[in-house]
Formats: sequence, structure tokens, C-alpha cells
Amino acid sequence: MNYMTRIKTSVLLLMAVFLSGCGGKGREAFNGSPEPFSYEADFQIISVDQAPYRSIMGKDGTVFFAVYEENKGSGLFYWRPGEPGPKEIAFRRTPGQWVTAMGRDTGGNILLACGIYEEEQDRQDFEVQFLLGDDSGNYYLANGKNIYAVSAEGIFLYELECEKKIWDMFFSGDGRTMILHPGELEELSFHGKRLKPAKSAVSFPDGSYETGGERDILYSTGDHLYTCSLSDKEPVKLLSFTNNDINSQNLQCFAALEDGRIAAFTSSSLLEGGECELILLKRCDPSQIKEREIVTFGCRYAGSGISSHILRFNKTNKKYRVEVKLYGEEDSDTETVKMLLQKDIASDQGPDLLDIGILFSEADRQELIGMEILEDLNPFFDKDTETPRESFLEQVLNIYEKEGYLYALMPSFGMEFLVEQTSDTGSAVSLGMDEMRDYMQTQAEGKRVLPGVDREEILTTLLLLNFNTLWDHEGEYAFHGEELKRILTLASLFPGETEEDFYWFNEVTQIRSGSIPLMKWGALSVMDLQILRFLYDNEVNVMGYPSISGKGTVAFPCTSVIGICRGSEKKEGAWEFLSYLLKEEQQFATGISGGEGFPIHRLALNKILEKAMEKEYEKDEAGNLTEKSRQSYAVDSAESYDESVLFIPFYAASKEDVDRIRFLIDHIGNSMETNPRPEVTEIVLEEAEAFFHGHRTAEEAADIIQERLTIYLQERQ
Repeated sequence: MNYMTRIKTSVLLLMAVFLSGCGGKGREAFNGSPEPFSYEADFQIISVDQAPYRSIMGKDGTVFFAVYEENKGSGLFYWRPGEPGPKEIAFRRTPGQWVTAMGRDTGGNILLACGIYEEEQDRQDFEVQFLLGDDSGNYYLANGKNIYAVSAEGIFLYELECEKKIWDMFFSGDGRTMILHPGELEELSFHGKRLKPAKSAVSFPDGSYETGGERDILYSTGDHLYTCSLSDKEPVKLLSFTNNDINSQNLQCFAALEDGRIAAFTSSSLLEGGECELILLKRCDPSQIKEREIVTFGCRYAGSGISSHILRFNKTNKKYRVEVKLYGEEDSDTETVKMLLQKDIASDQGPDLLDIGILFSEADRQELIGMEILEDLNPFFDKDTETPRESFLEQVLNIYEKEGYLYALMPSFGMEFLVEQTSDTGSAVSLGMDEMRDYMQTQAEGKRVLPGVDREEILTTLLLLNFNTLWDHEGEYAFHGEELKRILTLASLFPGETEEDFYWFNEVTQIRSGSIPLMKWGALSVMDLQILRFLYDNEVNVMGYPSISGKGTVAFPCTSVIGICRGSEKKEGAWEFLSYLLKEEQQFATGISGGEGFPIHRLALNKILEKAMEKEYEKDEAGNLTEKSRQSYAVDSAESYDESVLFIPFYAASKEDVDRIRFLIDHIGNSMETNPRPEVTEIVLEEAEAFFHGHRTAEEAADIIQERLTIYLQERQ
């Protein structure tokens, strides 16, 4: 036989001590209706560093799974229901070895088929796809269209060739060995060395098949789980995974347990670490299920981040269930969305929670807040001892707080700031108006300062950070002061509009040559500071925008900005979901993803920053330990500095990188106290145009702005 090739296959038998539920009980008569049943689901959720890629379940719901680590090979784990997490099984791990299949024998033991890379290239490849064992200790390995019988001693016994590809191989509930092909089910006789058609009126689709509980077969296809006996005319649909908060695309394995429950195991990723779920589903009468209160989550668009948070909350909360209510279609404009929202609120059909983050501009958020439809969140903080306000970054909470009224909050944030290659400006916290004006005038000739930024953008940003210094806090605007003239003068040095968007990976040469002495930058993680080191190939200076207060970092929401609607009758449930997003463990999970920004929980943020500095090691070909790259960033533009594809490896962050992140966070300066209303910004932008085009002096423009704003203020009183 020539199937032992450059991939050598071995079969290992795990001891029964790791299993419970071996053997079986008599099957009870099945009296269910053909309609879907109702289930109570119990979820256990853990985070793992390496995602499982093979798994199988015992009859008590214990899940056995394999993970793969580079230079270590496969590791084996088991996780029993009710236990806090998985435990590792002693298993000889060698580099290049991985588990290709998991199966079981008639005694209920778990079997593994493992492959090992070898150097020989003169034989065909072979990999075990399915695996079963009989009561004599023989193993049956399936690959492609072939089934191979091997004794317990590893001696080849015989081979069976099928006419069609093998889709699955499993035991039926009455102990028969079934082979699934496209559109056909066959029965394997271990001792008779033959296959025979299984007589059944059921059409078996492609899917995952297991031993049935109350009937012969349990199988999943698409979003549904079915059961049937071979004598049935049609299968019984047991449940929809989605309706039970299970993502069928993440489903790894399932089983019918001896106590009548159904167990399922999911993993969120096949390539990297993520979340794993062990789910136990108990069938019950619909009248016995305690209905949870529905909390509606109103938004313009439910992105993958907030959707995953909602799904996880629904799995673990016994009292409330969050349901998304979308306002408008994907192509609806903002005015249409606001009109639909106002209509719902006016008719007492408004949502309990409102997300004014994703797809809304900052001006839109301020306008929605100005509609006075959001509840003050401070009293909820005061009552919640598990999430006291002092646990969070005050400067981020302040972004949507004014005069002691907290309208909304963002569970995570990113930051925008300025960066330069050298210390021409010193180690300033942020540039002053005059310093940046001088910098623009002395550095701009023949160079590009803040590429991609135009007058309107810089003027809006400067107003965002400095508006409270232009206000006399006695009810009058003081825009005729010197500070407004400085802001207008600085903004006038920028172009009316930019020729094109600025993409850093097309500008590596100019950045390193000093042709771009100052540019804006954003950070969602520490790695964004590490990218700067590659870009400049040198140390950099990071600082805030010009701000009279000295706090010039601009914080912005990565996805959501969430508030509780005043008209909600489920405010407590709404806060329970919001406080769930703020729990330390959930905040850490958000921050560690790298794409949802920094958490606002202080302890979670500290853990994220500390973890960013932890070095990971691996052995090279010579057996020496070298630091392992955490992530590679591809620069594939032909316009990059060496006109070739670059893969930039990123390792553990330096203390300097983390200190810079802390520095930027400490100097966040935007808030509702410093941010003008959208109408005010519009007036300033309109009147500034006359100055920008030389029709008025800065002082004349400031006087006219003052006059218009005085009228605006009087009309609002």
C-alpha cells in the first residue's frame, strides 16, 4: 500500500478517563412534532490564544479540541461543561505535527489521526479525513473515495473504494456505521468488508453528521439542526442556530447528550485566537420559558463590533435581550435618518438605546444631542457600584458631557494628533497658535506641511479645541478677541482645498527626506505608533494641535457613541447593556482586538498597554530563540520607497511607544465644553472665507462673526 507518504499518518487512542458517558442508555420513544422546538440555552464563553481547528464531543458534552502552534505542533485540550475553561491533555507534541481528524470507536473513546510533514517527495500525499473504530480495536480511515482498514497494531487489513467522494463517516444511533456521499447514504459492514446502500426516504444534504439521540442521526446544514431515523420519510427540524444566538458559521461540533440536551461548540476564528463557546440547549415547553424584556438598540448601521457585543450580551443576560432597530437604508442620507428617528420618538415608538456614532459626523452628533432626546447617564453611574465613574477616563467621558449632563459615551476611542521627524518644535505638549504659524511660514517653502488638511478642516479642529476660550461664560460671544484672529490667521496659511487624499504608504520617500516636516496621524492601537518608526526610520515627536489649554489631542469614536433615550420605558435594561460594555473584561476584549480603538476603562487600558510590551519568542531553524513578530503590515504600492511589496514586521512595543500613547491620552482636549454648536461653526466658516480671499482683515472678519453670533444667541433665548 502506498498511502504512507511524505505525510506519515499515525492513529492515537485517548484513554477513557477523559470521557464520561461512554456506553449508552436506551433511547426513549420520540414524540416530538415536526415543528421547531423551544430551547433554553446555557452559554459558557472563554477567550483563547490559539483557535481550535479540530474538535469532537463526548456524550456528556465534554469537548475535545486541537490547536496548532508554529514550531510546536498540535496541542490537545478538553473542556467539561460547568468548568471555567479547558485543560491540556498530555500529548507528545512535535513541530510539523497536526491533528487531521477526530473520531470515535464503538466503546465511546475518542480517536485522533495525526499527520507529520516529512521530506520525501517521491510518494503521493495522504491525509486522514474521517476516522472510526470497531469493537475489535480496528480503525477505519477515510480519504477522498477510499476507506482503509488498519489493525490496532498498525497493520493494513483491506481497502474499500467508493464510487463517490466521502462527505462524512459516523455511527447511527443504533450502532450502524454510515458513510455519506453526495446524494447517497451507505452502510459499512466492518466485518463483512463491504458497503451497502442505506434504505431511507430522507435526502441527506452536505453538512456535519453525528450519532442521534432520540433518533438515528443528528445533522446540521446551513442554519438548522435536524434529526431523523432511516425509516422516516422526512427529517425533523430541531432548531435554528440563529434563533438561539448561535453563529452557525462558527460551529465546530455538536452532540446529542444522554440527558436529552444538545451540546454545541463554536470558535470565532480558524486562524487566530478569539472566543470559544460551549453551549448546552435544553428542550422545554414554550410556556415554561421566561420571556426576557426587549431593549431596542436604535442605530443607522449595526457594524460587526457592536453586533458581536449585542450577541454576547443576549447569550449571557437572563433578564434582557437587545434587538437592533435600524433607521434608514444603507444609502439613506442623514436628514432622512433623523426624520425617521424623530417620527418614532414623537409617536412613543423610539428606541431605548441610541447609537449616534457610526455613519454620523461630529456635527450630526451635536445636532442629535441638541434635540434633547437623550437621558443623563450620571445618575446611572451613581447607582451602579460595579461600574463607578472613576473607573473610566474622565477626559473621554467629558467629550459628550456639558454642564454636568452626560448625554452619551463611547466605549472605545481613537486619537488624532500631529507628528514630526525631528524636534524643531521641541517636546511641546501642543503647538501654540503663533508657534504653528511661524512653523508654517518658515517650513512650508518647498515642503508639504500637514498634507491632506485644508482650511475648513484645520479651522474646525481649532474651534473644537479652543471654543471655550472664545466665550466669556457670561452669555456673550467674545469672538472679537485676539485668540480668534490668531486662529483665522493660522487657518489662512492652509490651502482652500487639497488636491488629493494623503496616503502615507505612497509618501515614504518624502517623509524620510524631510519634505513632509509635519503631518497629522491617528492611532487606534500602540501599533500605529510603531508604524511611525518605520515611516520616519527615526525617532519622532508627537504633539497635539494648537490649543490654548495645552491639551491638543483630539479623541474620536471608533464605532459607537451610545445614549439612553429619555422616552424609554426600559432605562434600567438599557443601562444594563451599556454597563456590560463598560465591564473591565469586556473593555479588555474590545481593546485587544486592535481594530476597535482604546478602551475607556482605566484598568483595561493599562492591561492592553502592558500586554503590548510583552515579547513573544520562537525558535529559528538553528534552534535559537528569537523574538516573534506579532503582526506584519503589507505596503503593496509600486510608489513605495523601494518600488516593491514591503511586509513590515511589528514586534513588542517599546516603553517609549507606550509612554507616547499615555501622553496623548493625558492631553485629550476636545469636549462639549470646548466644541461649538454646528450652527456656530457654520457662521465662523462662512465669514472666514472673506478673510481667506483677502476681502477683509482678520479683525474685520472677527467683528462680523461677533455680530452674527450675538444675533444668533438672542434668537435662541
